[in-house]
Amino acid sequence: MLPDGDAAERTHSMEALPDRQSSTPKYQTPISAMEAAKKRRQALETPIPTPSNSAISKGANATSNAVLLSRPQVTRKAVVVSQPTEMSGPNSKASGPPILKIDFRAHSKPQFRQAVATQYYNEFLRIYGSLSEVGSSLATQHAIDQEKAVHSKTNQGSYRSIAATVLQRLKKRPAATSDFDVGIDGEWVDPSLKSKEDFMSDQIWKRASKYIQTIEELELNGYPISIPTGSPPPLDIIQTCDRCQKQFERSESLTDDGKMECHFHERRIRTRIQNGDKVKYYPCCDGLQGSPGCLEGPHVFKEDNFLCLHGRTPFVETPQRRDSSQKPQPIVAMDCEMCYTTGGFELIRISVIDKTGKPIMDELVKPKNTVLDLNSRFRYTNSMN
Repeated sequence: MLPDGDAAERTHSMEALPDRQSSTPKYQTPISAMEAAKKRRQALETPIPTPSNSAISKGANATSNAVLLSRPQVTRKAVVVSQPTEMSGPNSKASGPPILKIDFRAHSKPQFRQAVATQYYNEFLRIYGSLSEVGSSLATQHAIDQEKAVHSKTNQGSYRSIAATVLQRLKKRPAATSDFDVGIDGEWVDPSLKSKEDFMSDQIWKRASKYIQTIEELELNGYPISIPTGSPPPLDIIQTCDRCQKQFERSESLTDDGKMECHFHERRIRTRIQNGDKVKYYPCCDGLQGSPGCLEGPHVFKEDNFLCLHGRTPFVETPQRRDSSQKPQPIVAMDCEMCYTTGGFELIRISVIDKTGKPIMDELVKPKNTVLDLNSRFRYTNSMN
């Protein structure tokens, strides 16, 4: 047996042993490299508290557009879109920062494409600032068109650099001076680089304003101002010939005699001084006033009553211009060639040219009734073929 003192000491040592074992570090199970990398990534992505909101705002405002294009993750923090407007179709007239529709077939992320379109909108809004409300809606549409054009010509690797290049060109572009000084990058032409022909065209447009007639002047010169209302009377069988001023019975078909029934002068009567006296004559045959006509043909007529004309072929108002990729024509000249038919005076040809004289349209029009005279003496149309 141990002495009492040794027994007490051993008992004390055994009671203290668990305390020493508890203070010894326990063995930790090793983790894989993938889990370690995951923990480090989570630690890096944990946001660091900032001193104040003003510091964030200041840093966001200092971010340049070039940085936004190169760092799409910053775009969501720095670009503030207020009251965005979604363009639902090509005819939409909405204004404001646009919202692009998500295209799952696109090669670039929708967030980044939206940031690019927003920056394009800011530049177009500056460029079209002098065009008032039209400029605002145009800036929205052109921002969408510009981003779409860049996306269609690039791939995932080149989209960012091309988008940044286009943005820099828009930044250097001066403000628009007129409604014709518009267009997305790649289509817009600098007015200062226009050719001499374009410069002359602009001068023609400026001088054309003095030839614009008022509504009163148009009405005085026999132009229809509004669409007539009411029921038109039926077309009379008895008409007055527009050439010889004789009355005749109109018919849908003519006999051989009817084709040579009218004797007329093709030129209007004029006045000249002969032996000190004023003498009226016809320049076509030099015949004096009252002499029989020098030409033969069928009797013809035309109507001047707007209500009657509206009953034959209804008038229509000029439609509003549709949104199109084609540049609108600032000024055009139109010529309508008419012919005599059994139904009166009908359109047979329409020609339209632009301000430089270049033909825009030149079309033959088939009349409803049988042609009696093409008026080839005064027109360029000699045949319906």
